[in-house]
Amino acid sequence: MTNDKEQRPLPIILDCDPGADDAVLLLMALACPDKFEILGITTVCGNAPLSSINENACKVVELSGRGTVPVFAGCPRPMIQRPSIVIHHSHYHGEGGLECTLPSPTHVKIQPIHAVQFILDTLKRHPTKVTLSVSGPMTNIAVCFIQDPSLLLAKVEQIVCMGGSSSGGNVTAAAEFNMYADPHAAHIVLTSGIPIKMFGLQATHQIVTSQEFLEQLSSMKNQVGPQVSMMLSKGVKPYVEEFGLNGRPIHDACIIAYLLQPHLFHGVPASVSVVHNSGGEETIGATIINTYPKYTTTTTNQSSTPLIWVCQTISAQPVLQLILNLLQAYRSPPLV
Repeated sequence: MTNDKEQRPLPIILDCDPGADDAVLLLMALACPDKFEILGITTVCGNAPLSSINENACKVVELSGRGTVPVFAGCPRPMIQRPSIVIHHSHYHGEGGLECTLPSPTHVKIQPIHAVQFILDTLKRHPTKVTLSVSGPMTNIAVCFIQDPSLLLAKVEQIVCMGGSSSGGNVTAAAEFNMYADPHAAHIVLTSGIPIKMFGLQATHQIVTSQEFLEQLSSMKNQVGPQVSMMLSKGVKPYVEEFGLNGRPIHDACIIAYLLQPHLFHGVPASVSVVHNSGGEETIGATIINTYPKYTTTTTNQSSTPLIWVCQTISAQPVLQLILNLLQAYRSPPLV
């Protein structure tokens, strides 16, 4: 006898800052209407200014043909620190955050409700708990928690996020971009008590493009594969030269891949904190991830910080194949 709960699509909100790897995440999720009930897509300032992020999200949804999925604009700046501190990743993502030739969207538009209000209203109305996919700075989610913490604790099934690192940063020596971009928001979310699964650089750097992977994308007989190949091809060189990787990591895709095939991901409970109120530029946004029993067992953990599941290793080739399979499934031209 099948479990009806397991058969129903997972209700999810996709909070993002596209970005090429966010675009892959969106296209993976949008390709699976039988697996995900996408309640909405919310944007946040991160890889580029919010105006560019909003347009990018609409472009990707239009590319997918799932134009009925609504897109909501979120917070245009970090919670506390000066917006000028946030460095947009044009080095990796291009000036507009999305290096491809997608036309301006004609069918998909930003909705008039703010993303924070949409998230709160959706959690109140939805009959079951909702999963939050968070692939950019955590500003929207932190503001939601500040406004109504009891609602999020009651109605958020889990937060699955890309962020942090136990292996060094990609913006500074200590900090990963999403945590660096709004460390105060990250602190609020990570200490909220909501169940969290975190994919940091120590894991996402295992999922990298190869020339063969990019060629498989570009040879797909649809509009999606070649566009994604173009997005991911632009930022390969910095990752090879600066981080010693064999290609460009597809960080955010890990979130959807995990939700579809969790057996490909292996992690441990950890105590996680974000440097947000001291230490200066050298350490702001750094994540301190501790897996020692002293900090992770009920009897010895003296910290008030809730434990977080932190991904450590990934079966990389099956994840890359899953990405290819999902993007291959799109028809060309897409449905509107």
